[in-house]
Amino acid sequence: MKRGKPNKAVVASNIMYTVGQYPRFLRAHWKFLKTVVMKLFEFMHETHEGVQDMACDTILKISNKCRKHFSVLQAGESTPFVNEILSTLPRIISDLSNGQVQVFYEALGQMIQSETTREVQSNLIAQLFATPNAMVNFTRY
Repeated sequence: MKRGKPNKAVVASNIMYTVGQYPRFLRAHWKFLKTVVMKLFEFMHETHEGVQDMACDTILKISNKCRKHFSVLQAGESTPFVNEILSTLPRIISDLSNGQVQVFYEALGQMIQSETTREVQSNLIAQLFATPNAMVNFTRY
């Protein structure tokens, strides 16, 4: 039993690596998938070296394998999870570097791509780029 942030970071990284290796399990267990993703969002605010990179890489890996599960309405949910993510996007990415934000946006793009309705997909894309577009408009003036 070891203590300390470096040891916790190693354990968290190993758990997320293992979880990312079993997308079939994640697809079959929505609540677990959502819990894993929410934990990854927490890791995106962790300052220990490498944890944010691991979180972004893992969310990209998961979104590649489970993309449809984020854009459809799951049992017990009031809205597709991608909508929930987009509504809190500025808070989720607030502590990430530009490169990490790009990886996270790629993961969100995978989720949005699985949306079958063009109009809904367009609205999700508009939400996705609302934050960077607001920053660009703000810096121009």
